[in-house]
Amino acid sequence: MEHLASVPAVTPQWGGRRRRATELVERWPFAGEMLRLYAALLDAQARGGAAALDDRPRRERLASYVVERVMPDILQATFAAGPVFPSGGLFHTRRFR
Repeated sequence: MEHLASVPAVTPQWGGRRRRATELVERWPFAGEMLRLYAALLDAQARGGAAALDDRPRRERLASYVVERVMPDILQATFAAGPVFPSGGLFHTRRFR
């Protein structure tokens, strides 16, 4: 089977996205919580994208690769920068790595 292409068709502009989120927080403070989460998720996305380019997972294994390699960073960023969930909810009762 084919591997993922070694060069992305479009190079993500992580720095520009991060700057834009910061600008929007200053302009729209009421949206700060979600924009800070968005900025935190950019780091996880960048690491996941770079790892996929290095590891070049096979197409049929891509979904499990993302679950194993990217989701832990996504969850960590969400817990660190995301909104507070009500007690007793899914994120309160389950433990994630």
